Amino acid sequence: MENKGTKAKLYRYIGDLRECLHIDSTVRGFSIPEICRERLNVLVTEIPFKTPGLRGMAYPETKETQDTIILNAHRSKHEQNFDCAHEYIHLLRHRTNRSQSFSCYEKVRPNQNPFFEWEANEGAAELIMPFQVIIPDFVEYYHRKETELGKEKAEKASIAMLAGKYHVTPKMIEFRLNNLKYELAFYCAGCDIDKIEPLSKRQQIQHNINMDRFDFSVLINNAFREPEEFDFDYYFEVY
Repeated sequence: MENKGTKAKLYRYIGDLRECLHIDSTVRGFSIPEICRERLNVLVTEIPFKTPGLRGMAYPETKETQDTIILNAHRSKHEQNFDCAHEYIHLLRHRTNRSQSFSCYEKVRPNQNPFFEWEANEGAAELIMPFQVIIPDFVEYYHRKETELGKEKAEKASIAMLAGKYHVTPKMIEFRLNNLKYELAFYCAGCDIDKIEPLSKRQQIQHNINMDRFDFSVLINNAFREPEEFDFDYYFEVY
């Protein structure tokens, strides 16, 4: 599997991981804590943390102990599912770091490695919600719901539906989709989802791309236009 690098490389690494775990690319809504316990020999346990904002901890194996993930018992099962994936990415990607453990909070703290935390968050999101799967799901749901409910309610209804399908919270779905607007634009322009090269927010800024100015309705409605009506250059003007 590939080492550290860009968003595209990280996603390919996660794709290889899913294959190693025998998780088909179309499978949605699986339990990461179960997979860790039953297939990966990772001890996963829960403790009611008292430290504010602490979501999970990971301890790489030693001669005496196996890989261990500790989750916050105060958080819901859907929250724990993502938290466990986050910690497992740390164990996979960052165990060669000199740190003996990883403590992960709601917000990155000064003593944490921002790149490691980005990889753990982005890797966990791609593991549970692969972009090649969640983007088509969202486009289909949103377009249908916008026809039924109107623009204002379509986004909320679609996010709620996806949250149940992927076993995460609506907030996680919303965050994930906002981070995939670049890839969503390509998909809605008619590009093959498997040929889209993902770009991180930092890479987008380097290329003078600002997807934050577009709402989902604008992007998704382009998927249902005739190809000659779609002005793709409009997305990538310098801002």
